[in-house]
Amino acid sequence: MARRSNNYHRIGNVTYIARAEQKAAQNKKGRRKQDLFLNIFFLVFVSFACFFFSLQYFQRQEAKGELNRLKEQLAKLEEETSQLEREYELLHDAQYQEMQARKHLGMVRPGEIIFFVGE
Repeated sequence: MARRSNNYHRIGNVTYIARAEQKAAQNKKGRRKQDLFLNIFFLVFVSFACFFFSLQYFQRQEAKGELNRLKEQLAKLEEETSQLEREYELLHDAQYQEMQARKHLGMVRPGEIIFFVGE
């Protein structure tokens, strides 16, 4: 004889859980699977985010290094430019031209006498 009390069915010495509790247990298992899937998805998402963040970070560090190298090169070129501008100005100075002509070409003014002192 089957007797029904609360959510249990009893047939002989065996007690059976009611259908509603079976569905609740199944839903609980399904929820666990869903939670596991969401946790795995979140972990994969965070892993990809970390990977791409680190990739961007290293590219940025490399770009900073390149920028610093180019700034140093620019400073050297600006220094060279200013030196060439000074030399250009000197080349247009008559006294400098005369000094260079005497020094490198051995030129003298008319009537000047050059004395070479031996070593």
